[in-house]
Amino acid sequence: MPRFTPKRFEQILAQMISRMVARTDLSDVSDTSVFKHLLAASARSDDEIYYQMSLILNLFSIDTATGDDLDERAKDIQPADIERIQAGK
Repeated sequence: MPRFTPKRFEQILAQMISRMVARTDLSDVSDTSVFKHLLAASARSDDEIYYQMSLILNLFSIDTATGDDLDERAKDIQPADIERIQAGK
């Protein structure tokens, strides 16, 4: 089964830079270049999307879900058989 592995900002940016340099005539990748600033903005956006996807994945995992989210995952597995017992003394 495939496993979701989020990428970090640095990884995304490095991959974007290498693709743009390989596919175009642009080669100025200094920290002050407009080219790098545009790619960095896009990489930040992608990084945020990866982060949100990892949060959603944690909500839908039976191993990491808590509270009401865990109740919903349990209903997906066995809809009628599982009921939460409230804490007692």
